[in-house]
Amino acid sequence: MNEFTKGQLIELCQMVYRGCKPLAVMSVKKIYESEVIKLIDSEGVKSLIREMNDENWVEICIFKRDEMRFIIDYLPDNPTTEFEHFILGCAFGYSIDAICDFIGRVGREKL
Repeated sequence: MNEFTKGQLIELCQMVYRGCKPLAVMSVKKIYESEVIKLIDSEGVKSLIREMNDENWVEICIFKRDEMRFIIDYLPDNPTTEFEHFILGCAFGYSIDAICDFIGRVGREKL
C-alpha cells in the first residue's frame, strides 16, 4: 500500500476513533486487505470487509462501536429517497444542517 493511501486510511480511522464520524468507508485493493486490517486495528477501531463487484477490490468499513456492525448491513448502496440520504448522512458523520441542505437541493432539482 502506498503512503498516500495509508495516510487516508489513518485519517479516516482517527475521525472514527475521536467520534467525528460513526462510520467511514474506503475501497482498497484486495491484495492489501490484511495490511489494512492490521493498520485499522492498531488505530483502536474495528473493520468490516465487504466484497465489491470488482474481484480485485474490497470495501473496508471502519467503525468504533460494535452496534454499527448491524447498521452497516442496512445502509442503502444507492440512496433514492430523502430518508435514505438522511440515514447515510448521519452514519457518515455529516451535520443535520448539511444533510437537510443536500436533501433540499436534490428535491429542488427533481422538480
